[in-house]
Order: sequence, then C-alpha cells, then structure tokens
Amino acid sequence: MNLFGTTDIAIDIGPETSHVLVKGRGIVFSGRTDELRASSGAGTLPELISACLGRAGIRRGVFRPKIRAVLTADHGIGEGEKRRFQDAATIAGVKGPLLIELPMAAAIGAGVPVSEPRGSMIVEMRGGGCQIAVIALAGIVAARDVCGCATASSAKGAEPKVERVEQVPKEMVAGAMKDVLAECAAKGLRNIVSDILDHGAVLTGGDGVDVGLAKWLAEKVGFPVHVADNPATAAVEGAGVVLNNLDVLSPSP
Repeated sequence: MNLFGTTDIAIDIGPETSHVLVKGRGIVFSGRTDELRASSGAGTLPELISACLGRAGIRRGVFRPKIRAVLTADHGIGEGEKRRFQDAATIAGVKGPLLIELPMAAAIGAGVPVSEPRGSMIVEMRGGGCQIAVIALAGIVAARDVCGCATASSAKGAEPKVERVEQVPKEMVAGAMKDVLAECAAKGLRNIVSDILDHGAVLTGGDGVDVGLAKWLAEKVGFPVHVADNPATAAVEGAGVVLNNLDVLSPSP
C-alpha cells in the first residue's frame, strides 16, 4: 500500500516533440523534446522520463506517489531495446512500466476501431520518420518504417551519426503505404485489403501532417487518407486509454 496514492501517466517521447498525460487531468505537457532535455540535464533516457514526471508535478523525494506509466515505443524494436526503455522508466521511479507500440497507440488515440476484425491503416509521421501499420483484432498484421534520415560517416569504431532531415519524403510514405497493402494481399488477407480500400488510412503525428498531405497521399495510393482529429497527440491519448486497464495489464507487485 502506498500512503501517498498512485499516479498513472502516459508518456510519448519523440525525437522532436513529446507529450505527457496524467489520468484524471489530461495532457499536462505537449511541446518540444528539447525543453525536456534542457530541464533534465544531459538528456539520457532515465533523465528524460524523470523530466516527464516533473511536468506531471511529481518530484523525487520521500513523499512521491507510486507511479505507473504507459510509454510509447517504436514499432519493431528488439527485446533488448524494450528492456532498456523499461529499465530507464524504472530508474526514473516508475513501477512496472508498460510499453505500447507507437502505431497502435496512435490508432487508439485517433479512435480507430483496433479491436474489430476490420482492417485499419495508421500512418504516424514524426521527426523525419514514419511508421505505417495495418491493424486488426488488436494486433499489427503488417507494417513498414520509413526514415528520411541520412547516415553520416564517423570515426572508425564509433557509432554512425544519424542526421535527421526536416521531413520524410512524402513519395517514400506513399510507396510504403502501397507496400503494406501489398503485404496484406500476399498474406491472403483479402478482407483487410478491401477494408482499407473502402475506409482508407488515418494520418497522425506532428511532422507536416495536414489535409494537403492527406489529399496528396490519397491521390498517390488510390484509397482515402484522413487526418485524425488530434494528429499530434493521438499517440499519448491512446496510451492514456491503456491507463484505464492498468489494473489488469500491470504485472503483480
């Protein structure tokens, strides 16, 4: 039992923008990730998560509440990266952190019927990259990641330096959307392909997402593309929906 209560938080840390939502209060921070780095010092992942907790009004100390959190993570990351993310959240003070893949979080937050058999396509754009996923029955059945990044040469033995461009080329996004649909067709998921051709894709994220881009993509891919009502905050709002099920999803203490 925690005498100081429990605070449930959804955290979406992006390369350029980040968002923090507190259950019962709504979104308490929505701004540039650089602001979090400036307030957290060096900007390591545990420090960034601590900065998110600070934006929620939670400070380190004896009297802090028990903290539970759902954090967004890129689709397709390996188990090692997932553990690194969860360990960072634990170091920051989160109890039993849960991860949700970014396209799924964005789809939930955008109101896409992810638990239905009907196939839905989500296109999440942010920070010079794009994650595209087809979702049905609460699972991702096909996905593509697009990066509009350039990898610069580095000193021998050092990690390559990734330089983000301002926005992923929209031609690459359109091509990846077609590829995801083709993958569904190759898997024999004809009903899902038909669903997407009928209902289209939902565009989320904050990197140049607008009606003009949606219209351009629709013309290139041959099926409707809609902008979510809340494109920039869809992912953190989707993670916030998951907060309502933490008592069922969280591991036992």
